[in-house]
Amino acid sequence: MTKTFDLKLLREALLIQCRFEDVQRVKPLVSGRRSGIVLTGRDSTALRAVAHDRDAPELILADASAYSGKKRSTATDPFDETWLQEQRSLGFPVLPNAGYIAAADTGGLKSILSRTAGVGSDAIAPLAVNSWWLDEAGGLDVLQDEIEANSVPVAFVLEHLGDPLSVRRSLSGILRILEASTVPIIVLRCDISSIGLLCHGSYAAAVGTTTGLRHNYPITNSPGGGRPARIAAIVKQCLSYVAVEKIAFAVAADPENQMWICECRTCLGQTLDWITLLPTFALKEAAAFSHSIEVLLDLRDDLLSVNTNSTMRCRSWSACCDNALFQLEDVSDSSGPWLEPRMLTHWTALSGPLRERVQ
Repeated sequence: MTKTFDLKLLREALLIQCRFEDVQRVKPLVSGRRSGIVLTGRDSTALRAVAHDRDAPELILADASAYSGKKRSTATDPFDETWLQEQRSLGFPVLPNAGYIAAADTGGLKSILSRTAGVGSDAIAPLAVNSWWLDEAGGLDVLQDEIEANSVPVAFVLEHLGDPLSVRRSLSGILRILEASTVPIIVLRCDISSIGLLCHGSYAAAVGTTTGLRHNYPITNSPGGGRPARIAAIVKQCLSYVAVEKIAFAVAADPENQMWICECRTCLGQTLDWITLLPTFALKEAAAFSHSIEVLLDLRDDLLSVNTNSTMRCRSWSACCDNALFQLEDVSDSSGPWLEPRMLTHWTALSGPLRERVQ
């Protein structure tokens, strides 16, 4: 008999969203870390292979990503029953292959929520929404009402050319949903803001291993692409992904700055410029990849410790964002301009203390 997945296992999990080709290097990083993997794409054979691996993490979600790309499904397209049963047979939470919810497509929103509610207690409704739905002047009220009316856990996927939460009204909208919702809210395809979302009550959040997995790219007439390969790593105190060459230059300009020392399980107390000293592109990329995941998991552990409540977590995250802005300004003064992500300013302004939530 198939055992139904217990959604409580996802509580406060920071998941790593990747494609199937990255599973083997993500697995050891999430082991024992209150984490798991979100597998992106529709590949049933690969999905089964991951599930039956003896070293598979306890938490695995399968995101069919039907909402993305130029040939994306629409919100009213039918769910694939075979896909639903495959996930359940493997003991995963069930994420239907739901399509994209365009601006003002209330019928599509209702369709996904109501159909997912009928799938079972282990189902989560993927809501890949246009940013209009997070705007108070748009569909935010309707979105909140429909989520509450259907009482089904949801997994948001937010749309933007870069960082969805660099738009203040979108961040304000998702925070309002998190504060008021009585059902579990998960956010997929995030970046560093995943930690802030967890601090503000997101049931779980997933950070993408690549820029393409940190948001849902809107359909545009732009040809896109064409950028050379670049290795970036997270600088923890700056809450930013930064090119490793730029990090090395900053370390050389201010070598006594303790910010450059990283204690994650990949760096083991070295200064961050060690990555650029590796002999090949592949080794540098692998080190930056592991370091960035480790830093995010460490940061989640720091801010969501068992002795904290929701107000403390919100305040701590706001303080981290405020400190990151200070550190970015300081680095820019010593080694040339570093980009200040807009999301940091928005988080600092919006991440004040909230009322205590029922834990």
